[in-house]
Amino acid sequence: MKLILLLFLTLSLSLSADEMYEIDFGKLRGYVKTASAIEQKLKVLELLRASKSKKDKNIQEAIKFLEFNLSDDIADLGSYLYGKRTKINDKVLLTPLLKAKKYRQTYPYKYEEGRTKELVESMFKQLEKN
Repeated sequence: MKLILLLFLTLSLSLSADEMYEIDFGKLRGYVKTASAIEQKLKVLELLRASKSKKDKNIQEAIKFLEFNLSDDIADLGSYLYGKRTKINDKVLLTPLLKAKKYRQTYPYKYEEGRTKELVESMFKQLEKN
């Protein structure tokens, strides 16, 4: 199903034959899943934060878990996109990163020790340049 959607998006964006060959569908498929996961995590996080029971310990743990995983997804997708700007990448993969950046501006995240913070912050800076 996702492959059909990807092919449809490719055709609807009117990519040239040269652009089509630049796309590694195997890799792209995994990153489309990551982009989708970012969108889903953002929606669940927004719902959890809007909850009247947001002080509930379980809700706080769920937010912490999702935030941590969101950072990994942002870093993963961002590192793939770096230097690979094409019409299809911008349309399918960049949008979730822009939404994640906006979300993190509203709800800053306290990172644990590690390289993920650097990767996420670097990706958000790259988004500002484009």
